[in-house]
Amino acid sequence: MSSDVINVVFLASRLAGADEIDFDAEFDNIQSILDRIGQSGRVRVRFYKNVTSDNLWELLRPPIDILQLSAHGDANSLAVFDSVNGGLRLTGKVLADMLVGRGIKPGLVILNACESSGVAKDLLAASPFVIGTTQEITDRAAIMIGGILFERLAEGASLGDAHNAAKALLAFIDQGRCDLVLHSRQARSPASTTFGSQFRILAALPDLDDALERQDAIPPEVVKRGKIKILFGVAGAASDVTQLVLYTDDPSFTEGQPPNKSREKLLSWIIVGHPADGEIWIDEHDPAWLDGDCRWFASAPTTGGTVLAAGSTVIEALERHYFHDEWRGKLPPAYKTRVVEAINHLAKNRGGRKRGSVRNGIKPRHSKQTRR
Repeated sequence: MSSDVINVVFLASRLAGADEIDFDAEFDNIQSILDRIGQSGRVRVRFYKNVTSDNLWELLRPPIDILQLSAHGDANSLAVFDSVNGGLRLTGKVLADMLVGRGIKPGLVILNACESSGVAKDLLAASPFVIGTTQEITDRAAIMIGGILFERLAEGASLGDAHNAAKALLAFIDQGRCDLVLHSRQARSPASTTFGSQFRILAALPDLDDALERQDAIPPEVVKRGKIKILFGVAGAASDVTQLVLYTDDPSFTEGQPPNKSREKLLSWIIVGHPADGEIWIDEHDPAWLDGDCRWFASAPTTGGTVLAAGSTVIEALERHYFHDEWRGKLPPAYKTRVVEAINHLAKNRGGRKRGSVRNGIKPRHSKQTRR
């Protein structure tokens, strides 16, 4: 099964006496576009148009893959209706603290408000990508750019492509008076980020990744005494996943093992916890040491009662991580050579033969550079 649902929460707040904002038209445009392209079942939008200081906390509840806020704004804050004071200023830092406090990590936040780019920067503490505007935006443009963002993301376009399309439309509708800015955390690439993507298994070479982080000119050897250290993980996990089981059916992992060692401990990892940006990784202190290719499987139950499942060889998972999805970007030639060496070594042998020390119930390891 694919983790193919994109959960969107659309929050709108209007101040009494302020210029009218047509939130209904904004939502209707998004929904009609999703209906037209046949994606309304996959992109689930929860729309709340009367957000106040009293109910904001309650409305920020998972699952949230994309959070959109529409309101009046300025360079420092968004305006939220308040029954006592008429309106309260919601800064990016306060909203980020609320999201973190709620345990919510949306993959994208869209601030469809005037001059919201400054607020967007502060929200990077809670989300890897935040979209904001540089100047006042017309109601007409706000309605249209929301529609095109969700249209392109629902069609499987990268976040970078979706942003470029909305940015071009805004430049046309508002005649260049306002720009649409996409802020991202360091080393996160909008060009390789999608939403509602397939639940899949990844494999990483942790020593190589650490060297990439340090920007070492010469990458380390990855084949050591005939074995390769591997970290397994999954991407595309729904936000309501509560547990991940990674396992293999390869008999070489149990050969020659003492009879008192259970097959569960020899063949699997059980990781309890929610995904971060759609990812869950095995603990970096509990890797697999492999001398040959073998098949791995992943199973992840959700609070909604569904189960995500995937299967992959180690070679496929390495190629997916480094070459197909390019989670680390384009690899320098010397680093690419090391990955190819690891793949060629695994291809010569079949059967993993060994895994690292076994510890179940460990915390997930989250990649620093991720793609959903």
